[in-house]
Amino acid sequence: MEESVGTKFVGDYVGPYQPGELVLLRSNLPHCWKNNTNLEGLSKSIVIQWNIGVFPKVPELASLFHMLRTSSRGLLFNKEETAPLLSRLKKCPELEAHDLYIELLTILVKLSSCSYKTLSGASFTEDLPSEYGSRMAQIHDFVGLNYGRKIYLKEVADLVNMSEQSFSRFFTKMMGRPFFTFFE
Repeated sequence: MEESVGTKFVGDYVGPYQPGELVLLRSNLPHCWKNNTNLEGLSKSIVIQWNIGVFPKVPELASLFHMLRTSSRGLLFNKEETAPLLSRLKKCPELEAHDLYIELLTILVKLSSCSYKTLSGASFTEDLPSEYGSRMAQIHDFVGLNYGRKIYLKEVADLVNMSEQSFSRFFTKMMGRPFFTFFE
């Protein structure tokens, strides 16, 4: 996150975010950043995505692959250690072909030696149908907009076209705990 403050939801983790944070997420890990609407100013972040399997699994990259496996829980890196890498990350969109590949690999290897903490207690490693991610995004958006009032299970279940019982099972499976426990 370059600018803005607010709340981040990563798997079953909920906590504040601030400028200068570097977070690594594996695919299919439910996540959402909600800006603090009481503040004026820009919201700006850098997002880099790459295809799974793009880097060869060689022994020299063992620490990188360990970090990538662990990112199924979301990783928040030490700001001081990663500050020098942020300018390199910002330049990635300007690169092409092998230059981009080499720079991304170099940044990821450097990240694998930085301190980080895992965010989510639950791990999300399996490939999930895209509608699951879309449902979770709808749920996060709804909760973000209605957080200040009592939210009923039926209205959230209706939002994602599920019965209350199906929604409860779905949410518990996706997030590792029941809906109302998650948002207490």
